[in-house]
Amino acid sequence: MARLSTYPAKGFRNPGRVVIEGTFTTAGSSAPSTVLGTGFTVGAPSTGVYTITGQGKFNGSYAKWCDVTRTAGGTESAKITSLAFSSGSWTLTIETQSADGTAANLTGPEVSFQVVFRDTSVTK
Repeated sequence: MARLSTYPAKGFRNPGRVVIEGTFTTAGSSAPSTVLGTGFTVGAPSTGVYTITGQGKFNGSYAKWCDVTRTAGGTESAKITSLAFSSGSWTLTIETQSADGTAANLTGPEVSFQVVFRDTSVTK
């Protein structure tokens, strides 16, 4: 399952910041089959790698993070490995890892992410 929230960031000194956050449930070597909401899709191109792709006139980010909801006693982890921009779209790559820190497919834990983007369509 995936949930998306996108909203202009309030309280920042400069305009043009957009927060996009979401959560998806891992499904082993498969991409999450259910994506609720609009704004991004999730793919699973290789072991432990998830690509989140969305639309937006962004040219960078101010902050980004991700986390995984661990199973009871689990030591799973997740980290952002890249954020790329291309002609009106963006791709965030997250790697899920086993206890030994190597890429691993997880089944069941939720991965959450948030990115604070610079929106090029807004100026001061």
